[in-house]
Amino acid sequence: MNPPKSPAAEPFLTRETIASSISNTSGSLADSDLLAGGSRETHNEHLVLLSSSTLAGDALGLAAKLVAQEMLAATADFKVLEDLNNAARERYAEVVDDTLLGVCAADIAELNGMNEDLGTCSTQVLLLERQISGIEQVVAELDDYTKRLEDSVRRRIVYPYVTK
Repeated sequence: MNPPKSPAAEPFLTRETIASSISNTSGSLADSDLLAGGSRETHNEHLVLLSSSTLAGDALGLAAKLVAQEMLAATADFKVLEDLNNAARERYAEVVDDTLLGVCAADIAELNGMNEDLGTCSTQVLLLERQISGIEQVVAELDDYTKRLEDSVRRRIVYPYVTK
């Protein structure tokens, strides 16, 4: 996925453009005063007063434009970052969902198979336990019988030959 392109921002004002704008303004003021018929000294005084106030106003206006352009550029950059973050978040959410769903589905299928195998094994274990308990009962009965038989054999074979 290609990141969205930022909108083209207006070019920034440079010192050269500010200086040329100021010099153009002061030159046009000088020409207008001389054409009005003023003397050279009054013209210079007016020029100093007008040019200082005009220059300050022009400089502030240009500074305001510069700040506005910087704000537009910063806003555009933040918008691009926001778009990139949203795109990345959506993509990672899809990847996580796909991965988790696939893994979970495989694990569930494996667990179901194990559950079926364990079910058959548990029934076999129960049958074996029943058989073992039956065999234990038979062994206990045989032990009792062999004890009785030994006692009987001892009384008949060994004790008659023992002298008193």
